[in-house]
Amino acid sequence: MDTASFGGIRARGGRNTRHRGRVVNLVIGVALAIASFALLTSVPWRQAATHLEARAWPSAEAAIVSVTLFEDRLPRGEGFVTELVLSAVYEFEAAGELRAGHAASLSDRAEPGDRRLRRLYHRLVFASVTGRTVPAYYDPENPDHAYLETSFAWRPTLLKGLLGLVGMIAGLLLMATPLRLLGPPAPLL
Repeated sequence: MDTASFGGIRARGGRNTRHRGRVVNLVIGVALAIASFALLTSVPWRQAATHLEARAWPSAEAAIVSVTLFEDRLPRGEGFVTELVLSAVYEFEAAGELRAGHAASLSDRAEPGDRRLRRLYHRLVFASVTGRTVPAYYDPENPDHAYLETSFAWRPTLLKGLLGLVGMIAGLLLMATPLRLLGPPAPLL
């Protein structure tokens, strides 16, 4: 009578296949977590915080001194990237003193096709040509820190943040399952 050892038999779906599946889950989990972390770091957290603070700031009427919109070519990677840059100089009175501001919005740089920056530029040029004033929102503790526009695009920011958070959780779960199963076996009793 012949006997067979269970250690010598390699059945389909055995230990090697399960081990490969765990490694694949671990690799996918790490890649997903890294990509999600990169997405979360690209969210403009500082601009969102400044927007929330600026909602309570006082405003003063500002006279536009100069405003320009130009394209800037920046080296990035192996090539160049073109960005729109809005440059503005305006004067306003805060705390009894005449102040000069230079930031038009929370972000004065954007992609070449950005409509928000172009719209703001045209509004400021119109105010400059006609001699009209525009509101400048300034930090009462530091009046030199001022903006002419404090709007913020919440929808894409929340979408990016939510997608990054869900991806990070999914990546960590994919990594945790194989690592947990690799631990010591539970006692029988």
